[in-house]
Amino acid sequence: MRRSKAHIVDREPSRRASVARTFMNRGVHAEIYDGIDELRARPPEKGFVLAHQSEVEEQPSQLEQIIEIARAPVSVYSEDPILKKVVEAMLAGAIDYWKWPLSDTELEEALSNIEARGNKKGRQALKRTEARKAIATLSKRELQVLTGVFKGQTAKQISADLGSKVRTIEIQRATLYKKLNAQSASDAVRIAFLAGWGE
Repeated sequence: MRRSKAHIVDREPSRRASVARTFMNRGVHAEIYDGIDELRARPPEKGFVLAHQSEVEEQPSQLEQIIEIARAPVSVYSEDPILKKVVEAMLAGAIDYWKWPLSDTELEEALSNIEARGNKKGRQALKRTEARKAIATLSKRELQVLTGVFKGQTAKQISADLGSKVRTIEIQRATLYKKLNAQSASDAVRIAFLAGWGE
């Protein structure tokens, strides 16, 4: 990870330049972005993303969008972290939350943490985002059928709950499986869990 890049997402020019200089002084190449739109226009190919709290606090989905765009480990930083914001960032998929500026020792530990945990957690966050996107493509009726599948119901039980014919439910179930790229009920349930169902 040390030989890769730090991608700094921060709309405040002097702060983002200061953070980038800190990384460059540690031998980590830094790219700067003035916000999520620029990150979307120039998505990173490797490395990790460090986003300022101001970039992820306006909407809960902003951090998930950054993770999806970056397809890389994402950490959040702030000069004055608030516990509630730290928890929100970690639950949304950040691998770490940094109080900036960091001492040399703290920065070394933070970089090691990204290297050790980044790939695994980054992949998990990406899978969650992809699962949510897939479920968002389902129609209202398909969501109702998926809810029945998630509860472990048979097509007959789902049809009774929804007032439809069993064959209609079977067709809708097959359609939603195709949209989710699921081969079976257990695949569909796994994808729903990844998307946060049951939390």
